[in-house]
Amino acid sequence: MTTFPNSEVMPGPLSAHAGHYLLKEIVAVNAATVEFVTGIDDTYKKYLVTGVGVRPGTTTQTLRVRCSTDGGATWANSSSDYTYAVHAIAPSLHTYTAAAVDGYGRISYNSMENDAVCSLSFDLTMYDPSNTSLYTLMEHSGASQYNTPSTSMNALTGANTFRHADAVNGLQFLFGAGTIYGTFKLYGIK
Repeated sequence: MTTFPNSEVMPGPLSAHAGHYLLKEIVAVNAATVEFVTGIDDTYKKYLVTGVGVRPGTTTQTLRVRCSTDGGATWANSSSDYTYAVHAIAPSLHTYTAAAVDGYGRISYNSMENDAVCSLSFDLTMYDPSNTSLYTLMEHSGASQYNTPSTSMNALTGANTFRHADAVNGLQFLFGAGTIYGTFKLYGIK
């Protein structure tokens, strides 16, 4: 295992899950963004990103995802680059849905507080990002404790579409403003 000064860990090809190949781990501490700019190519048809203990440095923010088609030199952020739908179920059994065409994909439903006990954990699967005939699809699920009252949590499911038939070779995670904390892992899936 090699640790780099910017808290990136390159552990090697095999993970503990059969068919999942750990490509990169990033531990974000007060970072502007989390970016996977290597490892996403035509090697795998599916990629998995896990986020654990993800929280914003600034209060009332939603977690977003953006794609790159040039290895992270630029990140698509025009107002019609993505379509997203996020569904949340709260302890009161109320359900909430957010959907839009926007300049980013969306992971969290509620705006998250930056309280130390609040966090979001999720799995995001991206399908066939090298296909230049289809839009790139991503789906996610997870859980969020978005505020300090114990009932301020939800179970999340959702989907994002990158609305360009271009090969995606980079993913960026960020909050709407401020910084980001958490552990992110990128896997290739056979």
